[in-house]
Amino acid sequence: MNQGEFERLWAAAQSGQTLAQEKLADLFASADRPHEARQWLMRSAAGGQQSAVTRLGLWEIVGFGGTQDIAKGLSRIIACADAGLADAAHAASILYGGGVGAPRDSREGLRRLVQAARLGHVRAAAQLGLLIGPDRPDGAALLRSAANSGSTVAMYALGRALVDQVEAQAWLAAAAAAGHPLAPRLAPGSFTLPEVCEELDWNRLVDATDFAWVEQPFERCVECEDPRIESISRFLPLWVCDYLIGMAAPKLLRGKVVDEGGGESVREERSNAVMNFGLADSDFLLELVNLRTARAVEMPPENAEGLGVLHYLPGESYAPHSDFIPDTPANAAQLAARGQRARTLLVYLNEQFTGGETAFPMLDLQFKPPTGAALTFHNVDAKGQASPRTLHAGRPPTSGEKWLISKWFRTRPLRPGPSKH
Repeated sequence: MNQGEFERLWAAAQSGQTLAQEKLADLFASADRPHEARQWLMRSAAGGQQSAVTRLGLWEIVGFGGTQDIAKGLSRIIACADAGLADAAHAASILYGGGVGAPRDSREGLRRLVQAARLGHVRAAAQLGLLIGPDRPDGAALLRSAANSGSTVAMYALGRALVDQVEAQAWLAAAAAAGHPLAPRLAPGSFTLPEVCEELDWNRLVDATDFAWVEQPFERCVECEDPRIESISRFLPLWVCDYLIGMAAPKLLRGKVVDEGGGESVREERSNAVMNFGLADSDFLLELVNLRTARAVEMPPENAEGLGVLHYLPGESYAPHSDFIPDTPANAAQLAARGQRARTLLVYLNEQFTGGETAFPMLDLQFKPPTGAALTFHNVDAKGQASPRTLHAGRPPTSGEKWLISKWFRTRPLRPGPSKH
């Protein structure tokens, strides 16, 4: 944003325009000025900007920009959801699904997701349709509703799953035109995409939704004893992998590395892109993925950093590096507050590329698991000491594009649990 644009936004916010106030809050938040961000968001919420009210509740829960008040933030979001605000119902599904500021309760999270979809929340409808399944009438109806409202992940899911090949091809063409990275470039043809006409029995959707894949046991294989490296086959279903790619693609940014000052910066040794899903970017389905990743590494879900989706174009790489945080004076405050990165979990979201292995040069090991499989390794030993032998690299694809999840787990909790009041 240039100076002129900022001055116009500032003037609009000062004049009381609530949308401008919320945008200004976003701008200050991205500039690492949290106190000013929260002040502007409070003004926007007080003026009745619905999305600002919901976000203010989230910021109160995590303590961003001011005093942390978990009970107040949760109450604010639930009150807005009960008043019929779709964004708040969607946020409530995240809080209950992730156990953030509220007791972890997947069924209540699902009930709030249904509520959000019923209120017209497009992302909620897409998630619910996928969880029910595009091969079932209710699931297909929800996905058509989301797709007609612009959801590229819903378009792609319909294109992959529908038996009617004419409609399926039309949805794939629509997904490609909307920028979905996996959709093949097809000519749209003359098929008219259907309007949504199915009547849904909303009350039955909670019972109709199945996420047994979250609880499925892990098929582990020990690849190395010291440091401990395990591979896990069939970790995530294919449709979940597709969803993660579709959601991350529009928000990718150049990946950063921890620098000598304890901060993060763009460096030459890392050229790939990443989208990190924090609490404000999450959803109910992503919280289910977070829960499964935590179970895989046998650590509390609240100790996880945000779910990162990594993308490598041909030639892009991540030079040999370690995931643990060096115990240096520059990192002392971070380690005291957040703990050490004890575990890493990688989930491979596609396999349509050549090259691109995950390599451990000190162990003479390299991995290229199939779609949906995972690799996990311990960054510290049994005494909590950093393990330099976990040095690893993301080698560049020579053709095709590589997508995977990178998930780090700390020795201290990063997210707030339920309020004790």
